[in-house]
Amino acid sequence: MTTEEAAEFLEVSRGRVHHFIKEGRLKAEKIGRDWHIKERDATAFKKTLRPVGRPAKPAPKAKTGATTATA
Repeated sequence: MTTEEAAEFLEVSRGRVHHFIKEGRLKAEKIGRDWHIKERDATAFKKTLRPVGRPAKPAPKAKTGATTATA
């Protein structure tokens, strides 16, 4: 797959794909002036990525202390 296709598959920008290749985190082969990534390499790399977006808020903590019941 091309870097464009890999970017879409990984849900990142094309520039980010080039960054991952340059760092050696994503295996790719340069053919001419283009980079090509094997589908199995992209799939394996995707499993190492953190989820996109803001992390979920932690569950609210239960209040401790005496509570009065009203009847």
